[in-house]
Amino acid sequence: MGIPAASAKVAAPCRSPCKVTGGQARGSDELAQQAGQAVRPYRLSRAQIPRAARYLQGLVNAVAEMGWSVPAKVQAAYASRGEPSPDLSIRLPSREILVTVRELDERGHSGRAFITQTDYLPDTERTTVNRSFTASGRLEVTLARGLEHHPVLSQRDTGKSTLEDQLPVLIRVIEISKVEADWAQKEEGRRGHARVRRRD
Repeated sequence: MGIPAASAKVAAPCRSPCKVTGGQARGSDELAQQAGQAVRPYRLSRAQIPRAARYLQGLVNAVAEMGWSVPAKVQAAYASRGEPSPDLSIRLPSREILVTVRELDERGHSGRAFITQTDYLPDTERTTVNRSFTASGRLEVTLARGLEHHPVLSQRDTGKSTLEDQLPVLIRVIEISKVEADWAQKEEGRRGHARVRRRD
């Protein structure tokens, strides 16, 4: 199965607010607002929230240029048990990819910079700093498929490259995933037709 060359122009590194370079259905201001709202601060220290928002903005821009859609909100059903929802949902014609940005601790493990505690009397929630999480300033992004959360890709800041530097590779992986999903859908249709012909 041949994989076509990637056609998205990714602004890299996206360390300052990125702008859409193509004629998109939505303006860059709206895309930037969506990316900023997508960040789940529970997984990030305060210092890393602006950077994560800029990274997601660059991703949303590239996705829009490829002609794929990014819903304004991620469905609550996509949240893992005990975890906030993923940051973004990228909707391909035959597949949905969930994007989650986390900060790593000093040992290289992902965690939560903030935790939410529920007070039952009165019935209120309090968000406090997670004192067992030591922020490192290094980020990790993961891609997963739909409700089953099947892993697709994991990238993290390294000594050689940042997440921003690796963004073109992430877009390429999503593009390949789309082609594979399209092929699987067509193959299933072909097999279905073959079964019908055998019964006839």
